[in-house]
Amino acid sequence: MQFSWKNSKELGESIDGYIIKMTDKIDDKDTPISFWDFFRKKPKYIVVLPKGTEYTKGLITIDGDTIKKPINLELGDSILAVEYYDPTQNNITVTLKDMERKRLYTNIAALTITQEDLTANQRESFILYKKTSPWSNQTVAGVQNL
Repeated sequence: MQFSWKNSKELGESIDGYIIKMTDKIDDKDTPISFWDFFRKKPKYIVVLPKGTEYTKGLITIDGDTIKKPINLELGDSILAVEYYDPTQNNITVTLKDMERKRLYTNIAALTITQEDLTANQRESFILYKKTSPWSNQTVAGVQNL
């Protein structure tokens, strides 16, 4: 599966990475409560960072979540992968292999390093990545069955 988008730095935005949200359900913000599936799977994420970034020192917060989760500990659980891009390129392309064959729905958002939410001790050891843009429009992705 391959994702490609325009580098936000080319548009004059100050960003430090991206996050891709993947879910098996279509966006349900306008779905009546009687149709909700209370047993659906939680979304999975792909963190996309500039080349040369060490993700093992990274913490992440997503969608107003106040819990700062270590990226390396979430890898394999809520984070499917950490991918890297060349920040000097106009377009960013991420390729994922060995994905299961099913339809997925994706959104992308920008990450920014925000150290003021960390304690003085945490600032010495960690970098906090925070989702600072709204999610993009949802797109259909996934490996198709033929």
